[in-house]
Amino acid sequence: MICRLHFALTLLISYILFYDILFFDKISSLLLGVIVASFSSIPDYDWRIYAWSNRQLIKLKGSPLKYVLFPYYLFLKLINKVFKHRTTTHSLFFVGIFFLFGYFLLKLFYLIGLAIFLHIIEDCFTVSGVPIFYPLSNKALKIPIINTKKHLREQKLLS
Repeated sequence: MICRLHFALTLLISYILFYDILFFDKISSLLLGVIVASFSSIPDYDWRIYAWSNRQLIKLKGSPLKYVLFPYYLFLKLINKVFKHRTTTHSLFFVGIFFLFGYFLLKLFYLIGLAIFLHIIEDCFTVSGVPIFYPLSNKALKIPIINTKKHLREQKLLS
């Protein structure tokens, strides 16, 4: 799902949540909704991190520096495994981390956790789905309502 759609859906859902369910006033609900919507694209940065680590690994694979920089090479392999798109950052485990940060550190992390949770729910409505219990299971929760050109391209590449 594209960033603008995540922003719009998260803004709408969080506004309804704060105004109708938690009974905040309209201005506070709108302000909190904009804050939450601003953080709604955080889980999709895993793609950028994965692409960066993959480029670094490609550079190191054919080089004798791979043996000199072996700890760095292992670090890149770990990053490549952890930040594969729609895995770790699209799981409830990731949301739980932010809610724990909110409880122990800053209340702002609650809003970030809510934004990530809403992002995950929104991605469940795509054809690709999301493995919400990722470290424990790779089974993706999907309710295929949204089918973009990007998802059609991914399906053609997989088949």
